[in-house]
Amino acid sequence: MEYQKAFFYNQRNELVAETDLYCVRAERSTARKKGGYSSLKVPDPWTEEEAEKVGRDVLAEEIRGSNPRYWEDVEVGEELKPVVKGIFGFTDFIAYTVGAAPVSIAAHGVMLREYKKHPAWAFRDPETYAWEPVYGVHYLKSAAKAVGVPFCYDAGAERQSWLINLLTNWMGDEGWIKENYAEYRRFVYLSDAVWLKGKVVKKFIDENGEPCVGIETSAINQRGENTMPGYSVVILPSREKGTSPLDTRLPEEKYRGTGQPPKL
Repeated sequence: MEYQKAFFYNQRNELVAETDLYCVRAERSTARKKGGYSSLKVPDPWTEEEAEKVGRDVLAEEIRGSNPRYWEDVEVGEELKPVVKGIFGFTDFIAYTVGAAPVSIAAHGVMLREYKKHPAWAFRDPETYAWEPVYGVHYLKSAAKAVGVPFCYDAGAERQSWLINLLTNWMGDEGWIKENYAEYRRFVYLSDAVWLKGKVVKKFIDENGEPCVGIETSAINQRGENTMPGYSVVILPSREKGTSPLDTRLPEEKYRGTGQPPKL
């Protein structure tokens, strides 16, 4: 078991976020021997009709944007418009790895020097005989199989960002994510698709007097498995109170010239 805690500060030395991360470590050699994923069919045997439906679901995404969602208008039991990701291809995984992954991805001598300094970071691909990063489990079949899983799989942080995508689409620009919690229960493999869903399960006023909603979330793959159950809390603007969570969170210079927070 591994526990990590991180704090994030802006240029004004204000704490803007903190994270708690719990990881369960598994022995790769044991995973390879047990073959617990041997019955899984990957890549998924999609039909053309099924694949086309995934594409339609992806393109049906709705972004609320500048249209405020007021706390008074939200009802317990309300479902969020799903965000759909997939069908995942190599380019999808590589794009995230290059653009946003928490690792260094480079090429040729730049990375070879790093591998020489940190031998555990890389391995020789048995087919190409090239040095590849261990992080390649997200886009290299050889790396994924070496750690005991049948196919390349997504990065946990990437899936968490899809969940945040779901919340920000629904709450609009005036909303604020107070808590965001999720558990990675299944791998999301190359050739999978995921439907990120949410349901309002609670409305309340928090300890700071701000109007909040509790949202139960899920990430359902095409096999009907919830790969990432979770729960989030969102602060929304209030029509009756005339308040917005941005009132106390925008930097002071945004108010300069008026002396007042922005009005809804």
